[in-house]
Amino acid sequence: MNVFIVMFVISAAIILWLRGFSIQIKHKLWLNNMQLVDEFKKKVMLMEFERQVEKLELGHRFELLTFEISDSLPSHADIVKSNRPLELKEYFSKEEIRFLTGN
Repeated sequence: MNVFIVMFVISAAIILWLRGFSIQIKHKLWLNNMQLVDEFKKKVMLMEFERQVEKLELGHRFELLTFEISDSLPSHADIVKSNRPLELKEYFSKEEIRFLTGN
């Protein structure tokens, strides 16, 4: 009778130890998965940040381009001083005039 009790206690201890070991493994796997999820979130956030930076850079380039174009054109005061209409030929090439006028 005592042998059965001892075997039962030993088998219960082994089962509990294995269960605890499997819980530890599951916990480690869960932590690894959470780390992978965190790394993925960081990568997604970095990609979104890079996309926003690209949008800002493109906007800045567009602003610089429009600034350069407006810098090259004469001001309204210059046109009024000259007392003559603005001649597109003086400021644009033939291809640019075709593009602007649609002809």
